[in-house]
Amino acid sequence: MRILVPVDLGQESAALVRYAARLASVLGGELEIVHVYTREDAMAALRDEGLFLDLYVSRLRSELNYLKAQAGLAGQRARVEVRQGPGAVFIRRGNMQVLVPGSLNTGAAAAFWPVLDLIRTLVEVEAMLPPDPGV
Repeated sequence: MRILVPVDLGQESAALVRYAARLASVLGGELEIVHVYTREDAMAALRDEGLFLDLYVSRLRSELNYLKAQAGLAGQRARVEVRQGPGAVFIRRGNMQVLVPGSLNTGAAAAFWPVLDLIRTLVEVEAMLPPDPGV
């Protein structure tokens, strides 16, 4: 089982990766830690920091590998991926929300609802997870 972990490299990203690592250890899954940057992000990195695209992507990949190491995943089954793509939007249904990549329209979100129902079930598994040593 592959577990996709989209991160924005914000303050909560490390906690998210640690949580996903705990979930993967219980379910026997493999993590794929992904960050999607926009063209505007890359242009801002060039304008503000003088980073050309290859250096910018390399820096993002290094940050993902750092998150992976912080979660104790060095040398384990976890991939990091940096991709360029359009922005994303959050849509809500009840108390659930889903991140829809900008390449999809919100009408395509209907395909995500069965996944959200599965996630709701997996959240119940959280009680079985070992405690997070990072907290």
